Amino acid sequence: MKTGDTMGGMLPELGTEVGAVLGVDVQFEAMAFPGLVPALTAKRIDGIWTLMQATEERETTLEMISYMKNSQSFMTLADAAPVENTEALCSLHLSTVRGGTSQRLLDSIAEDCEKAAHGRPEISLFDDPATAQTQLRSGRVDAFAGITVPVRYVADTVENGSVFTVAPIEYLGGAQAIALAKGDTDLAAALQAAFKVVIDSGRYKEILAKYGAENETFTAEQIVLNPATSGVLDDVVRTESK
Repeated sequence: MKTGDTMGGMLPELGTEVGAVLGVDVQFEAMAFPGLVPALTAKRIDGIWTLMQATEERETTLEMISYMKNSQSFMTLADAAPVENTEALCSLHLSTVRGGTSQRLLDSIAEDCEKAAHGRPEISLFDDPATAQTQLRSGRVDAFAGITVPVRYVADTVENGSVFTVAPIEYLGGAQAIALAKGDTDLAAALQAAFKVVIDSGRYKEILAKYGAENETFTAEQIVLNPATSGVLDDVVRTESK
């Protein structure tokens, strides 16, 4: 968030709104997912604002502020055999970004496939979504697992939606969150307050709807510190699949 070239998309647009409330210029720097926490620890950035799910493990070393609901989906080639259910994933070569919660999802699916004797899927991990999606497009992997909003956006926009499709199964649960250094509670409180202003203004829903994320919106009361361990969102966001 500290330095970097101008970037577009849902998160920079939200960042602009939050920054306007705080009176600061929020800047985003493109960085591989595995390098985010080390960069924060080294104080090269002020926070991690990407599609990172809040988890109990992460909240032991980070302060996390929820900003939207989490869901994960699978993208395949448009002309590939349709993936209609979880069992169909068992025989595929699956991919995702290294170190994210989608990696844990794939590990869980692989274990379930093995227990059900449907054959453990092969899993490949990449440092960024673009590389993984290139591998998918070339046919080196069968499916890419990622956060639903960007996955749907890529499928809808690459060559007018003719290259990829999103499988009709979705894994729901948890909260996407901004991560700060442990103990940085002043910045956490400022971000929470700013988000509530942006939500009350209507801009939050407008921006998420623009990127197809209207189902992932939170209310102002659901912008909380450490959502995975605080218990505040336990009755709001549950893990399930459909």
